[in-house]
Amino acid sequence: MTNRKVPVVISLVGLLVASLATGGIVSIGAAASETVTIGGVTVSPEDPAPGEPFDVTVTIENLEGGSGAFDVTDVYVRDSSGLPEYERVENLGSIGEGQSMEVPLQLSLADSKNLRVHVRGRTDAGSLVKLSYPLYVSVEEPDDVQVSIETEDPVVGGDTPVDVTVANGDDDAISNVDLELTTEARSVDAARTVRGTIGAHSTWQYSTTVTFNETGSQSVDAVLSYTTREGYDRSIRESQAVDVAALTDDVALATQTEMRNGSNDLVTTLTNFGNLPVEDVQLRAQRNGKVIDRTTAANLEPFASTVVELDAADIAPGDGEVIANYEIGGTDRTVSRNITFESEPAAEIVLTGVEVQQTGETVLLRGDASNIGDADAGGVLVSVGTDKRVTPVSPSKQYFVGAVDRSEFGTFELTARTTDNVSSIPVTLEYMDDGERVSNTVDLALTGESAPSQSSAANVADSSQSQGGQSPFAMLGQIPWGLIGLGIAGISVAIGGVAFWRRRES
Repeated sequence: MTNRKVPVVISLVGLLVASLATGGIVSIGAAASETVTIGGVTVSPEDPAPGEPFDVTVTIENLEGGSGAFDVTDVYVRDSSGLPEYERVENLGSIGEGQSMEVPLQLSLADSKNLRVHVRGRTDAGSLVKLSYPLYVSVEEPDDVQVSIETEDPVVGGDTPVDVTVANGDDDAISNVDLELTTEARSVDAARTVRGTIGAHSTWQYSTTVTFNETGSQSVDAVLSYTTREGYDRSIRESQAVDVAALTDDVALATQTEMRNGSNDLVTTLTNFGNLPVEDVQLRAQRNGKVIDRTTAANLEPFASTVVELDAADIAPGDGEVIANYEIGGTDRTVSRNITFESEPAAEIVLTGVEVQQTGETVLLRGDASNIGDADAGGVLVSVGTDKRVTPVSPSKQYFVGAVDRSEFGTFELTARTTDNVSSIPVTLEYMDDGERVSNTVDLALTGESAPSQSSAANVADSSQSQGGQSPFAMLGQIPWGLIGLGIAGISVAIGGVAFWRRRES
């Protein structure tokens, strides 16, 4: 900062008149003392900071044509009201005619003041001279260095980011920078930091987090201490008011069971509708207290979602639950959702309504390929199986039924040739189920009853069950034809007797 000469302002009317009459001299004594005057007073720096020392330079002039040398005995500074006295120097020596003297003083003020500079001395003739000079000192808080605080919306228990920016607008660098954050919060992460220097016309930002333990109006305070180029130690305090909101814990858990390759996959969506991040997320699927699968998920900011998958391949159909454990606002929380594990829909083709008709060595098979499963089947093919005593023959060695939707059926017809002592015909069922080819073999009894082979008993329906336990041909074999013949003969004899009797009567 540059020094400037403060213009002479005499606030008292009497002093102003005397100044006009004597060229700025207020004297008590002989007329020769009128040649001694206060030439000016300068303050450096112009606007000192509160409590910092500043220099006051008083210029005393002894004009030519006076009464000789002037002996300066006292120079002091007082309040304009007379007291208190801020600084005094004594026995400063003599000033010859046509010469001047600069007297340095150092003061420190807490705020702006109206002061008065006093000079006392004697001329060679022994006359006492008293001079005074009005001085106003403007004390201001320095604004070359500024501190600003920015925070996000704080929530109780959450880590609230705080950014403190220090801007040095001075022409010189500042050093020994010490920044400390204080608050009514529960904790401040790295509340204090130091820095060597901040260059002229440059900024420095410090970031940390604050955790509040109460809702309502709070404040974040920053205290910056530093040293100026002149060696003055200064400090700045800045406060930022914040409104701390209550914690909102609202985590939604949505699950969807998907069948993949015959197993349950749990597609779980976790959404954070709260106002703090969700951290340390752990999910698990369980049934009857037994954990089936577990996994972790990424942290979730407010109003963010994540999708995770849990493998429930080893769990049987039935009820279970998905549980999510997480941390929010420094506390552990849990959310769960009940789910139902389901079996995979599957097609199941069985033979129903089978009719077996044998003529010599030739066997004709007619029936239905019925889908009793809960999924559609494709590419259904029915064929006569291979056996040493059974040979597929035209016209129907195999029969392509095609697609059979669930709870539907398709008819088929097969022909085969057998040897003696054959009691059953093997029939092979092939179809597509969810991209996989399924093959089963059924042994159909020539007596009309179907007997499933041991390898495919679980996937075959007894053809006799579809006909009340008997095939139509087996039922014909059980009709009492002898009794029916006797009944018909008896009826014929009775009819003949009636006719003979009527002829005799006529």
